[in-house]
Amino acid sequence: MEVAVRVEAEPWGDASHDPLLVASAYFVFVAIDEDGRAREVPPLVLATEIDQQRWHEAEIRRANRLARKEEIARHRAL
Repeated sequence: MEVAVRVEAEPWGDASHDPLLVASAYFVFVAIDEDGRAREVPPLVLATEIDQQRWHEAEIRRANRLARKEEIARHRAL
């Protein structure tokens, strides 16, 4: 599961300013079984167009992560 996180800040005691984006990240979580191995989970229901768009973007990020991991492993094997 991929979770997007946005961290926003506001001046202390002054809510008249718009929040300022100070950090953003994607966290990836893996469901594990009793033995600590990755396990399957039920698929998400992509109910809206934005859900489908986010799913597609997450798939692109996943493919990039896996390609980078493979390239690093290949380099270390040299």
